[in-house]
Amino acid sequence: MENFHVRIERGQAHFCSGHFLIFPNGRSEPIHGHNYRVEVEVAGKPGPGGLVVDFLKLMPIVQAVCRTLDNRTILPTRNRRLKVRRGTGRIEATIGRKRYELPASDVVLLPLENSSCELLAQHVGREIIKRLRSAVGVRRLHSLRVSIEEAPGEVASFTGRFAG
Repeated sequence: MENFHVRIERGQAHFCSGHFLIFPNGRSEPIHGHNYRVEVEVAGKPGPGGLVVDFLKLMPIVQAVCRTLDNRTILPTRNRRLKVRRGTGRIEATIGRKRYELPASDVVLLPLENSSCELLAQHVGREIIKRLRSAVGVRRLHSLRVSIEEAPGEVASFTGRFAG
């Protein structure tokens, strides 16, 4: 079976976020930030006009997902070691003896175990798939691959499938 690929490369999609990793032994990194670069590749069969997916429809979706993470501190909500409480206009996060209190508008809570580059790629990929499904349909699309570079030469990828 022939497959065609459409790719948006680094420089077109990016976000800047703060985060910290939580290690299995309970230790956590200090909060720090990255200028994440995102690359998205969609595979499928061309439809009318010979297009797998129109760049003009894909790009705004990718950029919109990136905007949800841009200039925010990312906190994972599925890590048993991190306790996250929502207050009025604020988020309190506690891990071990560290306690952070941040304005809610500066935080994005993600249903992840950790804010690793790998899991961020998965989150971004799943969000793009969901939005593509709503915006353009996915009958001809097979898979989507998201690669996120958190520092030069440090890249994690996720491949998701379009089901149905």
